[in-house]
Amino acid sequence: MDQLILINLNDNPLAVLESLRFWVSTIKTFTTDNGGGRAPIILVGTHSDMVDQDKIKVKFSEVKKVIQIQNVNCIAINNAAEIDITKSQDHDPEDLKELREMILNCGLGIADEKLPARWIDLNIALDKKRSTGTTMISFEDLQKMDERIDVSLGDDESIKSFLEHFHCRGQLMYFPEDGKSDLILLEPTLLVKFLNKLMRTTESKDVSQAAANHDQSNQDGMVSKEYILQAAKELVPSGHVHKLPGILKRLKIVYEYKANAGDIPFYILPGLLPQFEPGTSESPCEKGPKLKITFSENHLNSGVPIGFFHHLLVAIMTDIEGVTIMEVEQKLQIYKTFACLQYLNIAVLIDISWERDVIYVHINSFATDVQLKDKGLDGFVRNIEKCIRTTMDIYRHTNAAYFLGVECPQHQDCYLDMKKLRESGKDMCKNRHLVVEGTVLPAGKATTTSLEHEVTIQDIKHDVNLIVDQVSL
Repeated sequence: MDQLILINLNDNPLAVLESLRFWVSTIKTFTTDNGGGRAPIILVGTHSDMVDQDKIKVKFSEVKKVIQIQNVNCIAINNAAEIDITKSQDHDPEDLKELREMILNCGLGIADEKLPARWIDLNIALDKKRSTGTTMISFEDLQKMDERIDVSLGDDESIKSFLEHFHCRGQLMYFPEDGKSDLILLEPTLLVKFLNKLMRTTESKDVSQAAANHDQSNQDGMVSKEYILQAAKELVPSGHVHKLPGILKRLKIVYEYKANAGDIPFYILPGLLPQFEPGTSESPCEKGPKLKITFSENHLNSGVPIGFFHHLLVAIMTDIEGVTIMEVEQKLQIYKTFACLQYLNIAVLIDISWERDVIYVHINSFATDVQLKDKGLDGFVRNIEKCIRTTMDIYRHTNAAYFLGVECPQHQDCYLDMKKLRESGKDMCKNRHLVVEGTVLPAGKATTTSLEHEVTIQDIKHDVNLIVDQVSL
């Protein structure tokens, strides 16, 4: 607690303050409700026995200033106090008792929440199932349980409402997809344990596009299906093992990659990819629009967590037709905070990066015979917006407002609000340059995504050629 210093984790520099900002940003972004409320935050300072007591309040004050939140609970823990695990919690150190009471008090609003009476029997049945050691069931299993209880919910929609509620309370995990075979995790930590196993055995080496197909190790975030299944076998019943890769794909945690149709696929875990090391590159023949994605400061005052960047990157690669990962000398150009993608043509490149809590998307053409206006960039941007909403919907982050901006053609790092630009037909950047709905995102040919609601010609038929006028004031 005495020092907020740089630490080194697997050769990746990580600032303690950056880690704090990451977690607080994640909590604020994904737990804020319509009324502006959010999940409680407790700052726990460890090793308080090694710090002068008069410094503790100063340290907590410094952290609050960094994370830009004053309404948080703080407690200092004395690590020198031993915990006797052979005795009850009544014999725990006083500061640990205080922490436990603080956590309970923070959760009283949820613990005291009222539930529909008709949910009680099914909830009791699920608790009994957990007590037998069962960690995972299918939606069909739950339907059969519902049929056997005295007060049955009776229909699928009521059961789904039941599951949605307890998912949001953290008592189970349910990510609906294809109906009866959907899996319900009765032990929410199961997914965490599974991901931990996937991420433990790591080898750092240059990975070609086929190197991870059969290897039983995690090579810089690229793994085989066999590797995933082996990790699953240690945690879930054999009948459900084969479904785990599908859950990871559904949650946009992994990306299934194969260079050619007949190749054996392997899986990419973006969070475990190596750091990007910028090098020299040719200047594009035609510079396209640069986009900025962040969570609205007006609503949340928080940046984009790197975890959301990884989910969104997987969604873009999975759901937008014509997007592939660029490959240079048999090495995929995808890293922890940067990816270079190709779009509809080998010469049209999309650089997508995460920098200081912001996602940037830059589209350029590297061929003289390829015009970006012919690639339907407006349709592509609309597809990115669909990917953002889809990713939020998967994780029930429906209250998170986001900002999507396009860089002013005349002023670097000055972004126009896409929503305002489309609604009013024009917008002015902070440098007094008026952009009338135009060439920054030409409509061109429409492309579709593989999402449930596809982009159609009707979606973009109102788009017109953009005209940029310089305003003299």
